Amino acid sequence: MMSVHNRLWKYDDEHIAGYTEDRKVMSLIRKRYPVMATYRRGLQGKEFARQYLMPMEVADDMVQIFNVRLEKR
Repeated sequence: MMSVHNRLWKYDDEHIAGYTEDRKVMSLIRKRYPVMATYRRGLQGKEFARQYLMPMEVADDMVQIFNVRLEKR
């Protein structure tokens, strides 16, 4: 099974699909969801999903990816 950090969810109004490197995941998140670029640790997948009207599991993945990136710094 692929690690969550290798996932890229191309989220748009129509569909969610695709996989790629961590770097691209981050740039997608920064472009599409600016709130994640100024991430505060309190943000949970649930709030993120509600804010951007995306499926819960996608939001969870994005929050996890972002957490891992912050820990690496």
